[in-house]
Amino acid sequence: MKISNLKRLVWIWVMALFAILFGLMTVISSDSGLLNQIARQIAGIYMPLVIWFNYVAGFAYIGAAIGL
Repeated sequence: MKISNLKRLVWIWVMALFAILFGLMTVISSDSGLLNQIARQIAGIYMPLVIWFNYVAGFAYIGAAIGL
């Protein structure tokens, strides 16, 4: 295997791991905003559409990372 191909493979794995971590953090934070009553009270006024969008986007990040 060439060095350039190895660097490319490592770069793809690093980006995939970053996308998985980012997706998991997004899902967890959105989940607490949707389901946790205390977190909702702390947040104050918020738009549920934005929270739901972030929740779905978190799964899209994880799906994209798996695709990498």
